Amino acid sequence: SKDATYGDWVRANMAFLTPVVEYAKEKGVRICIENMPSYKEAPDNHLYGSCALNVSSLAEKLGCGICWDTGHANISGYRQSEQLAVIGERLDVLHIHDNDGLRDSHLVPFDGNIDWDDVASGLRCCGFSGILDVEVTAWALDGDEKTRRDFGSLILNRARRFMSLADLI
Repeated sequence: SKDATYGDWVRANMAFLTPVVEYAKEKGVRICIENMPSYKEAPDNHLYGSCALNVSSLAEKLGCGICWDTGHANISGYRQSEQLAVIGERLDVLHIHDNDGLRDSHLVPFDGNIDWDDVASGLRCCGFSGILDVEVTAWALDGDEKTRRDFGSLILNRARRFMSLADLI
């Protein structure tokens, strides 16, 4: 809601997520809190949870991990190295995908306008060694096996390019 305060967002997230996190812990599953986009054209959409400080604070209160989504951060307009420095060693999962800074289009990395050098710098600073998930959209691919293989090869090459840039390989 437009009238929700920071405290309202924290309370709502804690109320919703606490039983989920507790149940997951009982089952040996680690939950990660992901940053959400704060759309420039709809600033009251996801006001809470788009920046590293919000996500880190919530993850600390809940005792869970953090998943950083590069596309969401790009939409929110954050310098990702600065946000990753706030998260530091608490980063467990990284979702990489690209976009134009306006829509959460889940493009293949390096096909949009994300500053991948900046993201890589942030990962090096926080010593990331967690899970890297290339989160791209493939719904438009036809059923042709060669097309799907070629797309898979492109994704793998871009993931390796990024991992090399971030000194992850």
